[in-house]
Amino acid sequence: MHFVKMYSAEWCPDCKEMELFLDKHDVAYQVINVDNNAQAVENLKSLCGGKRIVPTLEVEGKVFINPSIDDLGKFLFET
Repeated sequence: MHFVKMYSAEWCPDCKEMELFLDKHDVAYQVINVDNNAQAVENLKSLCGGKRIVPTLEVEGKVFINPSIDDLGKFLFET
């Protein structure tokens, strides 16, 4: 089973949708809220080429920048 680290923001509807998807499929994940966390923002920017793009997910060393649910699902359930 995969573990997902998700950089997220409170205001982001795509982040909420991604959380619902992960919950529905019982995927273990950690949400890192970047709204008020300078270190989290810097970590996120290092993954996104200097940009602040949410949701960004790390799964076992692979980075997904604002992925579609379908793309993430294919990786999680077909690998």
